[in-house]
Amino acid sequence: RGRSARGWWLERIAAGAPLTVWTEATGAEPATTLSRLSEADALSGIRTAARERRDRDWAAALLGRTWDPTLLPALTPAERETALLSRLAAGELGSAVAALGTLTTPWSARFSLHLLAALGAAKAPLVHVAQAMPHLLTGLHPDALGSLESWLTRLHDDRQLATQLRNLLQFHSVKRSITEAFR
Repeated sequence: RGRSARGWWLERIAAGAPLTVWTEATGAEPATTLSRLSEADALSGIRTAARERRDRDWAAALLGRTWDPTLLPALTPAERETALLSRLAAGELGSAVAALGTLTTPWSARFSLHLLAALGAAKAPLVHVAQAMPHLLTGLHPDALGSLESWLTRLHDDRQLATQLRNLLQFHSVKRSITEAFR
């Protein structure tokens, strides 16, 4: 389908070759090696190899070139948060929310606060909050609850969003109470 046999084979060979072949051939680290490649099929094969082998260095280098959330599991938990913070900083809230499931929970306070700020600044926050809710329940850091309460007090017109935020706060309040009761 719109692809040559040569391109298909190139992708398969790149996906099957050890990733060290690329760095040894170029004498450079993954990011520099990728900057020298322009063949889409070779890049696709390398992306497949990095994803399937969960190679941290190659995944980080590929993410520095183009967004691909399937590479996130190869990164450390802190690097995954940093990658999503970069998406938030770039105004890519939707792609960041879609990748929340790749993060280790609970999230850091820093990540939680940045995510809440991005959700609050969104043009349609209810859509993003609804999509993020399962992850907000398990991932939101306790230090971000004050920010969540503050956001709730600023809402005046959006009853649905206010209900979602109240439910989230209530969940975390109950969770905190149960945790403290069993200490």
